[in-house]
Amino acid sequence: MRTVKAGYEIIDELENKNVIKKLEKIARLCYKSENKIIEDSCYNFISGIVRRKHEAMIEHAVFAFEFDCYLGCSILDLDVGLLKFINFTSGVGDEFIVSGNARAFKDIYRVDSKNVAINSILYFLCNKYPVLFEDIEPRRIKGDTAENEEVRDFRMLGCNEICGLPTALRLDHQYLTVKFIVDRGVSHEIVRHRLAAYAQESTRYCNYSNDKFSGSITLIHSECLTEFQRKRREDYFWKTQELYDLEISEGLTPQIARGILPTALKTEIVVTANLREWRHILKLRTAKTAHPQMREVMIPLLKELKTKIPVIFDDIEISE
Repeated sequence: MRTVKAGYEIIDELENKNVIKKLEKIARLCYKSENKIIEDSCYNFISGIVRRKHEAMIEHAVFAFEFDCYLGCSILDLDVGLLKFINFTSGVGDEFIVSGNARAFKDIYRVDSKNVAINSILYFLCNKYPVLFEDIEPRRIKGDTAENEEVRDFRMLGCNEICGLPTALRLDHQYLTVKFIVDRGVSHEIVRHRLAAYAQESTRYCNYSNDKFSGSITLIHSECLTEFQRKRREDYFWKTQELYDLEISEGLTPQIARGILPTALKTEIVVTANLREWRHILKLRTAKTAHPQMREVMIPLLKELKTKIPVIFDDIEISE
């Protein structure tokens, strides 16, 4: 049995380069198989995930596009129930901006493949990131306009362009990915935020009795505990470790043996959301009424974001 401190790491803001490598890093966290990452291993790994329909992982691949008025208006033809999966706003001029993750665009296309804007997005993404969209075959739609006119001003926005948008637009179209190291109790609260993508260390597949984990479970103590209370808990958790190891040795799989693991078990969880949702998360989870262990990671994160992106986060007050 081991103990570690809670923490976090900003993986990136919004980026479109090396997106497949980013997805591999995130997805392998679920199995704690990061040691298997080698040059270009990402393509076969992500291809396998897509073929197995494990599409929650590709929700961490986010793209933003700028359309002309013709394409932008076609977005409004989508069923209102589909619009909740993407962000759609007017741009600086006559343009429209739409952003969303790879899974959202695929799901919308599966429902309405004839929508000009969605078809154009999928046609573009299938050519740029074929490993993510190998199960989709969109075709460019010809409308009443001149050939290919509907895509004349259609383009994907890069990170620098999104960072240069007015603040109101950045809130919706700039995304942030953060990895947290917390206990299971805190992670259960984090995933209550619906407008985000998640990837979490899986107790179904991680066998904490094997050498990869040094044959031990890892725990996180609350800073509210005294030294005596920590020691008392550790004495109890040693018994948990022994029972877990025994059940594994008896042939139970990790997904069954995990039933005796404590809430204090360390877990890693990756969260991707746009800046508007991060503002909501940080306002709620840094408040005095938030769980103390949630505040242990969210307050330092907010302080860093105030430095990195002050125009977005500087007005959020921190209750120490």
